[in-house]
Amino acid sequence: MSNYRLLVAYIESLKSRKMVIPIYTFPAVINLLINSHLAPNITETLLLTLSVTLISYSVYWYNDYIDVYLESNTEEFKDSTHGQRPLAKELVTKRQFLGFIIATSLAGLLLAYMINIYVLALQITFLALGYVYSTEPMRLKRRFTGKQLTIIAGCTVAGLSGALVYGTVLPQNLYSLIINSLVYMGGSSLGDVRDVSVDRKIGVRTFPVVLGPELTIRFALGIFVAVILAGFVGYIGLGFNLALPILTTIIMAVWIFSTYPLIRRWRDTVYVEKIVWRRIVPMNIIVQVIPLVGILVLR
Repeated sequence: MSNYRLLVAYIESLKSRKMVIPIYTFPAVINLLINSHLAPNITETLLLTLSVTLISYSVYWYNDYIDVYLESNTEEFKDSTHGQRPLAKELVTKRQFLGFIIATSLAGLLLAYMINIYVLALQITFLALGYVYSTEPMRLKRRFTGKQLTIIAGCTVAGLSGALVYGTVLPQNLYSLIINSLVYMGGSSLGDVRDVSVDRKIGVRTFPVVLGPELTIRFALGIFVAVILAGFVGYIGLGFNLALPILTTIIMAVWIFSTYPLIRRWRDTVYVEKIVWRRIVPMNIIVQVIPLVGILVLR
């Protein structure tokens, strides 16, 4: 494969896992901004953004790499979203893809080291978590709640990385991490609804597989209500301004309203995919931004 085709394959691999940016990179930057009171060092911000993004990609690519080895010969895998990614479609060889993973990991760790030892340690932890998630005998992705808890742990590591650029973690950082954990627990469960049939066949015990799609959607809606209540806790107990509970209530109410129809339409894969990209991802980003508005009074 020529250098040009290899570059194209790398870019296609990036595009296939673009979800890592709102899930991991964004909370890292948000927590850096919280800790810096909206006055960050530009160089440190750029280093953090690139480091968390590269490490997150390498973790997700490693999962794709293992999935191809273990499941690529099954019809269920070919029909799933996993089967549509560059490695599964043989746009890149397994050896080249492994090279992508190693090079991307090393680059991410080098950038983390350039920030400080705390960020480096956290990114190493995320790599280890990704290994345990995808690799036998642990392979957390096959265990009930394994996927959700791994995403929450990864998001927490990313957020702490942002905070520890400045060597400390503020109460407002902890609040942001807790809210993100709740939102990710609900949002990732909704995202799993689109693959429930395939996950059931290949033995991946997601919430929709174990609880059923309808109950999973209701569970997610309950979590979103909890996020609204947490907005008032942040205002009363952590010194955020009144904008925090007001905006949280409005955004989560819109999210609940737009998600509720999934209870009846979860079998419509096109509709579920639209909900994921037009509702879950944008709402997730907006919820993460709200604490920044809430700390304006703290400056």
